[in-house]
Amino acid sequence: SIESDGETEVYDLTVPGPENFLANDLIVHNSIEQDADVVLFIYRDEVYNEDTERPNQADVIVAKHRNGPTGIVTLYFRKELTQFANLRKTDVDLAGF
Repeated sequence: SIESDGETEVYDLTVPGPENFLANDLIVHNSIEQDADVVLFIYRDEVYNEDTERPNQADVIVAKHRNGPTGIVTLYFRKELTQFANLRKTDVDLAGF
């Protein structure tokens, strides 16, 4: 049976503005992160900043990979087709122009 262990103050976590959030050292109330072999997040700066210096770019954040490395991969994002592609040097050089 479940028994009460008392009361504890609970605080909501608020982050001003858009931020990348990883649940490191925080209690997660579901097991999807624990069960998953790979956890990916997609961040596109142009969604949050209209005057971004990185238009048409998406960061794929490999937050968890049981059998490989973690990190960030930047890809070209073509929103008209919802398509990702490898980022070419010209995509970076011409960004914002």
